[in-house]
Amino acid sequence: IYDDVLAVYVRQLGGLHRLTLACKADRARQLFLQGEFDAARSAQEQILAERKRCLGSEHADTLASRTALAWTMLQLDEPDVAHSLLDAVLQISIKQHGPHHVAVTGARAAMADLLRQTGSHAGQHPGQADLVPELRQEGALDAYDDALLQPVQPMHPIGPEVVQLTAE
Repeated sequence: IYDDVLAVYVRQLGGLHRLTLACKADRARQLFLQGEFDAARSAQEQILAERKRCLGSEHADTLASRTALAWTMLQLDEPDVAHSLLDAVLQISIKQHGPHHVAVTGARAAMADLLRQTGSHAGQHPGQADLVPELRQEGALDAYDDALLQPVQPMHPIGPEVVQLTAE
């Protein structure tokens, strides 16, 4: 059904309209959920490039595309690429909103989930070590440590709530 809806969106709105890109992202999510990670990666990379071009690299939809691609890269056994994508989301979120905004908390939780899944720790990856002193200076290190040390719910499409919804 996504392909039919997408064809209508492309015909009516154009290939780069925000709703068309959202439909493409939904299709990529379905590919991910079906375990078609290579196809999902290809679609997500295209969507990310299109959103960067149309909306800018710091738009919320572009950040959502980076996050989705990160989880796909993790499934394709490319944790360093996944980390780099999520780190960019975190850095941009802090720059846009400051260290205490809910978007930053979500980005931190996603990073913590990735680090937990890969057995990594803060400071192990390039760019992450620079973040800790900045957070300490801004008074947000406690929240950052909490996000890294506490178990978090998965922030990606293979979480239990999604599996439950798709299993019914």
